[in-house]
Amino acid sequence: MVARLKTEIRENRILVESFLVFLAIAGFLVAGEFTVFALQEAMGQRGVAFTYPRTFLDDYIPFVPELVWPYWAYFGFLGISVWLPRNRRELGRLATGLTLIHVAGYVFFILYPTAFERIDIACETLSCGMVGAMYMLDPGYAVFPSLHVAASVYVAICCFVFRHRYRWFILAFALSIIAATVLIKQHYVVDIPAGVFLGIAGTKLGWWLSDYVADRADRLPLSTNVVED
Repeated sequence: MVARLKTEIRENRILVESFLVFLAIAGFLVAGEFTVFALQEAMGQRGVAFTYPRTFLDDYIPFVPELVWPYWAYFGFLGISVWLPRNRRELGRLATGLTLIHVAGYVFFILYPTAFERIDIACETLSCGMVGAMYMLDPGYAVFPSLHVAASVYVAICCFVFRHRYRWFILAFALSIIAATVLIKQHYVVDIPAGVFLGIAGTKLGWWLSDYVADRADRLPLSTNVVED
């Protein structure tokens, strides 16, 4: 009974810490998105050439407006990560990897500015209206690599490594977001493998960095007082 109570207290403490860390990361991501869009808008006004990484494969991708819903649900999908860590090491890994993925994406967007050529929406359903609203809010910059894909891959990997009970549902959710990126004409085909690579790289590098910092912190002496002879 005592051991079970201690476990519940520890899990609740980790959940609170994870929620606070996620709020900090969410604030950083929102600020980063708006900053990148503003910078790219300024670059466009100054005549900087943007790349449109379109390939012949994109001609065979249909427009499926109904998939705008999982695409919009992406930010809620990231919120699932609050419940993933079971201890501070997993929390450190999750936070570090997610942050690195977005920092790398933001840097790449500025060094290699890309954009998506918008399509004309010919339908009048609610889903089409949501796609149109997204087009108005999102100027179509920063498409390569897709951060929607990178973060979805990353969260899915975390679910399986941390052995979350709903990992298969989360994987299906992630796959729907990845499919939506091209089926609602928000990204090109090449943005997907680039996003997958970024998600895997963020896992490897982010977790290594998190473990390195945690291990170094564990080796620090409990006291820094110097005892003189």
